[in-house]
Amino acid sequence: MLSRPRCDHAAAHSYDTIVLEARPDKEFLFDFVEQFGFHRLPVLKGGTDPVYAKSLNPADDEAELMSPFAFHIAFGPPTVLWQDVPGYVVPIKPLYHARLFPEAEPQLSLAAGAEAHGNGIRKAYLSKASIRTVTPGDLLFFYRYVTSKLTVVGVAEDAVVLSDALDILRAIGKRTLYPYESIEALTHGGRPVLVIGFRQAKVAEKPVPYAELQKYGVLRGRPRAVQGISEEAAKWLAKRLRL
Repeated sequence: MLSRPRCDHAAAHSYDTIVLEARPDKEFLFDFVEQFGFHRLPVLKGGTDPVYAKSLNPADDEAELMSPFAFHIAFGPPTVLWQDVPGYVVPIKPLYHARLFPEAEPQLSLAAGAEAHGNGIRKAYLSKASIRTVTPGDLLFFYRYVTSKLTVVGVAEDAVVLSDALDILRAIGKRTLYPYESIEALTHGGRPVLVIGFRQAKVAEKPVPYAELQKYGVLRGRPRAVQGISEEAAKWLAKRLRL
C-alpha cells in the first residue's frame, strides 16, 4: 500500500519511477493511487495484472504547465513548487506534532507511525486562526512549540471554515488526530474553525530554529496562529530546506 515512508525512501534513493502492480479485482486500490499521481501503463509482458506508475522527476517545462497542487500530486512527495507560491507558518503543539509527524520528533518514539494520520500523506490541521487566504498548492511550514523549530513542510489541499463539529468530521474524515470531543470544544458556541487539509511533503533534515527564522525575516515574533510570510521569506525557506 502507498505510504509516506515508501515515497520518502524512493526520493532519498533518487528513483525515477515508482511502479505498482496488483490483481484486476483491486479497483478500489487503483482509484486510490490515482489520487497520488499514478497513471496506468500497458500490462507487463507475459503478465495479466494492471500496472500503475508514478514519475518522480518532472521535465523542466512541466512546472509551467501545472498548478502548484497538481504538480505536487504528479511528482511529490517531497517535490513541490515554491517559486511565487504563497507560504504560511503553522504553529503546532508538541503533543499534536508527535502524533501528526512522529518521524520529525526530537526523539523518535518506539511507536512512531502507529496511528494512520501519522503514517499517511494526507492529513488535516484545525485552527481558530482568522486567516482566510490559504488555497490549494500553498506551502505550509509547521513550527513546533517548545523546541521552537520549523520541522515539516506540507502542501495545502483545501481550506474551509466550519463551525459544526460533524461538518468538520465529514470534511476531513480520518485525516485528523482530533477526537470528536476536542472538535466539539473548538466549535463551542458556533465558533468558526479553519480546517486545512494538506499533504505532507517533507521533514526537514535540519529543523530551522526560531533565531534563524527571525534573523532572515520569516518571523518577527513567536507564532501563535497560522500566519502568512513574505515572498522573500518563502523563497529563503525553500532554499534552506532544499525543496
